[in-house]
Amino acid sequence: MKQLYLLLVIFFYACDTHELTEGIEDADYIPFEVSYNPLYFDVDTTYFEFSKSIKVVNAIEEASGLAQGRVNLDCYYTHNDRGHSNIVYLYNSQAEQLGRFRLGMAWSIDYEDISNFTSQTGEHFLYVGDFGDNPLNRDWYEIHYFKEPEAPADKDFYVVLDDVKTIKYQYLPSKEIEETYPNYDCEAMFVEPETNHIYLFTKAATNCLVYRINYPFLEDEQNEAEYLGKIKINGQKVTAADISKDGTKILIKTYETVFYWERDHSESIVDLLQTEPLRVPYVGEVQGEAICFTTDGGYLTTSEKDKNVHPSFNFYKQK
Repeated sequence: MKQLYLLLVIFFYACDTHELTEGIEDADYIPFEVSYNPLYFDVDTTYFEFSKSIKVVNAIEEASGLAQGRVNLDCYYTHNDRGHSNIVYLYNSQAEQLGRFRLGMAWSIDYEDISNFTSQTGEHFLYVGDFGDNPLNRDWYEIHYFKEPEAPADKDFYVVLDDVKTIKYQYLPSKEIEETYPNYDCEAMFVEPETNHIYLFTKAATNCLVYRINYPFLEDEQNEAEYLGKIKINGQKVTAADISKDGTKILIKTYETVFYWERDHSESIVDLLQTEPLRVPYVGEVQGEAICFTTDGGYLTTSEKDKNVHPSFNFYKQK
């Protein structure tokens, strides 16, 4: 009997110690910090090359996100940023506007990026980040998501989406961040396919702060965006990001540069972002704030309108 009692004590002690160790490991997590100077990166043309540029028909004013359709194949979603309505626009591969989806009651303060996610059951979702903060005066942020709808056949359609859900979140304070970051202007995100975690990349010059909102999301209360680390890109501002459908490839874009990472599934996103990326082709745009992977393995960029330059869809193909 004493032996049985002793075994039980050892068992419960081991369980408590395991839980305590997990807590210590979480508390002792050290955010990463990496630094890249694009001037020291030659453009790598091993995997990608510029393919074609197509002028956008009926272009919106301030395109600030791109995502390729997974229900509406060979089509692309984009949206305006601050000062515009809560509408997502659908274009075909010839850069012709097909129609508009209004995100129900998900009013827009500053939509800045749009991302795909496909669930384990094969349902396709779109996430729209209302987290831009150029004036640095916001104290709340939201990400809206909804099942990708099938586009009507009507030309120039207009559809109101009623089943739009909202993830409200705050950036979790961290002792690693200087007091110079009281607010957060974010323009880039992607949703990790394996986990449904949302990764956020702030726009601040030089220091891009990386955060993660862990799934499952809280529906009726604030979620916390956990600080993961910092990417310094020599004064360049991160304006867009995307991850491939299989989760093995990542793009992060500034106004001047596109960086590319590739991994297998044994490597975490956090570990991957600490490895040196490739600088891949980018023709340059007036104010390019959007990028997405394409189903053929390449990627697409576009920019805001400018009084002297009409925006285009710029396609890059995989070699």
